[in-house]
Amino acid sequence: MMNVLNGGAHADNKVDFQEFMVVPVGFGSFSEGLRAGVEVFHALKKTLHDRGLATAVGDEGGFAPDLDSNEAALEALMAGIEAAGYAPGEQVAIALDPAASEVYKNGAYDLEHEGRTLSSQEMADYWADMSSRYPVLSIEDGMDEEDWDGWKLLTVSHRRPGAARWRRPLRHQHRAPRARHRGGGSQTRSSSR
Repeated sequence: MMNVLNGGAHADNKVDFQEFMVVPVGFGSFSEGLRAGVEVFHALKKTLHDRGLATAVGDEGGFAPDLDSNEAALEALMAGIEAAGYAPGEQVAIALDPAASEVYKNGAYDLEHEGRTLSSQEMADYWADMSSRYPVLSIEDGMDEEDWDGWKLLTVSHRRPGAARWRRPLRHQHRAPRARHRGGGSQTRSSSR
């Protein structure tokens, strides 16, 4: 997992959740996965820059642009994955660390920048909805650390048969994997024989 976008306590923007990460999943080796993560990071930087958004890196390593919403962060992440030439969900997935305890107040989840407050059930449904519309592979700290009922709801919502799972929409075209280059000199060989 590579932290590439930040919000919440780690940023001064309209994103309630703390960390948005990429997870290279469709690669045969660590080095190929690492390369894909780095390429997504740089493609994301370019897409943010092209939109006139800040690309400074915060103390957690991710960009913290002034995005309009939590979902805008996921959309930016998808754009970065695609701009790097990878298929979301097949080659590069998403992991979240929303640090939900930071938005949990008086027994509810206060999504200040979305202008709404969610119960534990609504928060579990929120994560199920996000996981059905984006290739979210992992959610760390998706509920308050003391919201045991919420954790049960979240677990059940993601385990039940027929639970919504992300499916790549038709608009996301799969691109062939990039040709491999193993470092150490020129990519072309000259023949002197």
